[in-house]
Amino acid sequence: MGVRGNSGTIVPRFNLYMAMQLFFANGGGSCFVISVNNYWGKQSVEPTPNDTATTISKQDLLNGLTVAQDTRGATMLVIPDACLLPDTDYGAVAVEMLRQSSTLQDRVAILDMPGAVNPATWSKNAMALQADAFYTAIAPAQPYISYGAAYGPAVESSVLG
Repeated sequence: MGVRGNSGTIVPRFNLYMAMQLFFANGGGSCFVISVNNYWGKQSVEPTPNDTATTISKQDLLNGLTVAQDTRGATMLVIPDACLLPDTDYGAVAVEMLRQSSTLQDRVAILDMPGAVNPATWSKNAMALQADAFYTAIAPAQPYISYGAAYGPAVESSVLG
């Protein structure tokens, strides 16, 4: 799902679809996907002419993490769309990912830094500011940080079929 950018190309509004394509294209095996909503935020997955795609919700992602807590066999918690949240909401999701990983000790949280998909944040100085915002956002998770890994900027890639 995406929106048309200035150059006429489709710019993703959600990251999960491409993340899953790349996961399997690079040898990924079994995984659990916990759906927290669809693009349209309603039961039907078919848009009507005037529908606009929903936005990422902190509460929806936290609800999905509650389900993940009861899933055995997972080794990584990855929420590709969490970096699309505002910084204040991102922190709550990242902290919960780290807390859950530490509590269960059978998984690691893979964290995209907030703003990681915005090319305006990819300079050295902008990345330093993003890192500062990231460390502030996850400060409540200090006891759990050994159960996570973060990266930024976003990895750009494509899938050739």
